[in-house]
Amino acid sequence: MAEIQKQSIYSTIIIYLGFLLGAFNVIILFPKVFSEEQVGLIRTLLDASLFLGTLGLFASNIVSYKFHPFYKNYLPDQKNDLQGLTLVVAIVGLAIILLLIFLGKPLIIRKFSANASLFVHYYYWLIPLTIFYSLMELWFAYSVNNLKSVFPNFIKEFAARLIITIFTLLFVVHLINFDQFITIYSALYLILFVCLFFYVRYFTSIKFVFSISKVTRRLWKKIATYQSFVMGGLVFYIISQYIDTFFISGLVGLSGTAVFSIATFIATLIQVPQRAMTNISIPIVSKAWKDKNLAKIQDIYAKSSINLLIAALVLFVLIWSSIDNLFSILPPKYSEGKYVLFILCIAKVIDLGTGLNNIIILTSNKWRFDFITGVILIFCILFLNYFFVKAYGIIGSAYSNLISFTIYNLIRYLFYGINSNSNPLQNILYLSSLFR
Repeated sequence: MAEIQKQSIYSTIIIYLGFLLGAFNVIILFPKVFSEEQVGLIRTLLDASLFLGTLGLFASNIVSYKFHPFYKNYLPDQKNDLQGLTLVVAIVGLAIILLLIFLGKPLIIRKFSANASLFVHYYYWLIPLTIFYSLMELWFAYSVNNLKSVFPNFIKEFAARLIITIFTLLFVVHLINFDQFITIYSALYLILFVCLFFYVRYFTSIKFVFSISKVTRRLWKKIATYQSFVMGGLVFYIISQYIDTFFISGLVGLSGTAVFSIATFIATLIQVPQRAMTNISIPIVSKAWKDKNLAKIQDIYAKSSINLLIAALVLFVLIWSSIDNLFSILPPKYSEGKYVLFILCIAKVIDLGTGLNNIIILTSNKWRFDFITGVILIFCILFLNYFFVKAYGIIGSAYSNLISFTIYNLIRYLFYGINSNSNPLQNILYLSSLFR
């Protein structure tokens, strides 16, 4: 746990610096520089690329996290084909996603022309954003597996936002127009991928081997089964993460997306400690499962739950106590997101209070359950979003998030308690004992 805490501290600092810069971009710079529709477009393009890029990976980055300890233990670097295998899968996945982007254009025109015509106009800029986001995430996984997460977090969390700031300032001083801004913006993940590519090449021992190893021959059925179920669960989870943007853009318009994006960004501040701890914990939890070190897993889960819950509550109090001052610096339209933000913050607090259940389940032999909960989550999100957004606008999407993620996390928490030979009450007592 000490190793997790050390790198988590560095990563948390980097991520918070990134969020401060992101806050400057999203809360101060974007609303002053761009129209509400343009802000909504930027958010829609970003969410769509994250959604499609994650699908395009075909869970190859998750496979890398899960099976890295096995390949590392049984193969020398020059014969380790895990990286080559996951790269090939990602390339095939991206080819399929690119085909879907082209085939999906008529549907996008029908669904978004009325309320989000700008998205239709800039639709094909999703292609470079999607491709290089996927490759960046894959190289990020390679770095994390080698316990090198600080610099990759710097690239992903801080450098990305710094580049966006530079692009926006070029627009402010009229060196580029909005068309050119979107063109340059589409190269964002290309720049980040190139940085991670050279970092992995020069600062890790990773080799790209494309000949099939004895470990792959022995494990390929397990890998294929694992990847299929995890991919299914991941599809549902990422739909739940980004579906709000598409419902709001299609049913309310890009101006509504802009308001919701501000509230979502501020609420996401609560998740920073979780993101930092997750990046460091993945290879450690995966190895603990391999070694059948259940005591270590329980220790990581219990401490992560209480630490993340305390951090979430503190951040929630800080955000809500300054909410009026925050919205006073924004154009009046964005004040519609005040209570959207409140509801989203409650949902984030609940999510952090359940600790690292996501990676513990994903890296265990109970990973099929991730697929089951993903199905439950997406059913709730789609059903509630459709009716709530139509009935209540953007705050309906916030209610949908709160209800859906509460159900999702409660099921996973109870499942973890049962399968760790404990129960929720025992987990609570265990957490309490840490303060004695």
